[in-house]
Amino acid sequence: MFGKSLKHEFHAVSRVVTPILVALLAISLLLGIGFVVDGRLLSPSDDVHATVVSPVTSFVMLEIFLFLGFFGLMIALSVTVFVMMFRRFYTSFFTDEGYLTFTLPVSVDCHLMTKIVSMVIWHLLSSVAMVLAILIMLGGLELGYGGVISELVAELRMALDNVSLAMLFDIMGVSGVSVVLICLSAPISMLLEILVVYFGIAIGCMLTKKYRVIVSLGCIMGVNAVMSSMQSFATAPLALVSLDDDLLFALSLAISLVISVVCLIVSYMGTKWVLTKRLNLD
Repeated sequence: MFGKSLKHEFHAVSRVVTPILVALLAISLLLGIGFVVDGRLLSPSDDVHATVVSPVTSFVMLEIFLFLGFFGLMIALSVTVFVMMFRRFYTSFFTDEGYLTFTLPVSVDCHLMTKIVSMVIWHLLSSVAMVLAILIMLGGLELGYGGVISELVAELRMALDNVSLAMLFDIMGVSGVSVVLICLSAPISMLLEILVVYFGIAIGCMLTKKYRVIVSLGCIMGVNAVMSSMQSFATAPLALVSLDDDLLFALSLAISLVISVVCLIVSYMGTKWVLTKRLNLD
């Protein structure tokens, strides 16, 4: 049943998010082609203003509009994923659709895991799409302007030739333990971001039947503020302790990670409690 629920949830989100993903990749491809044409057009002659002023000016204006569209779609993609995360959870549990949702032979845990897994997948897909779009654009820049990206990469490699990974961590003031903690914090932060939204919506819809969206947004910000304050208070005493910088940084990361895990559990259990014990449908 989980697989069927996840498939339905994934398709519901894809109807809105997929067109933006496709549009982003299409514009990045157009920008890449534009860089190729632009670079090839400008490179044969040094006297650009005497030979290709009019077409080049028009092409540059087109590239500017494509750039604006590109970055606008990047922002739109991030915002749309958040909005869909909010909307799908709210409509599935706290509107008329909630009556249908809770008549299905599916547990609350299954419902929650469906929403969480779906949003994790879409977060990852949107991130991959953004990276791919940037790479396509940079690829066009590389082909059009005679290996300019390769030159930058080569210069960076030359600068780092005599620097090992351990030395790089040492220069940055980051120990191996800190790197592991940072890697562990990334997925925890993603899950916490999703569950904070769900917990805030659940609290807001439990408190009122009017202005639920506004109250839920306020609850999300309030939950975020409380959890951020918890992390600040938990790590504040470290400033009073005289420790090595690397150890201090690692301890701060470890404490923040523990607090994040606690907040993750509280958010999940709190959301489940509202859906089980305090559900307040329209």
